[in-house]
Amino acid sequence: LVWIGRISYGLYLWHFPMLSVVPKLIHGILPAVRHFPGLTETTAFALSFGIAALSYYVVERPCLRWKTQLGHV
Repeated sequence: LVWIGRISYGLYLWHFPMLSVVPKLIHGILPAVRHFPGLTETTAFALSFGIAALSYYVVERPCLRWKTQLGHV
């Protein structure tokens, strides 16, 4: 739960684009997926977590380290 709290801002930023783009992408590539309810939402949910974690470790943490190295401005 602590880890989810750490990436929560990224989840907040990424959940809406994923819920908007993933269904269009999946239904465009694999139209048969429409017969599996919840699959696109589950995929969007998983991608949101993955991208939020990636942005936390690649963007947020380095910027926070940089902020502490420079001191509080």
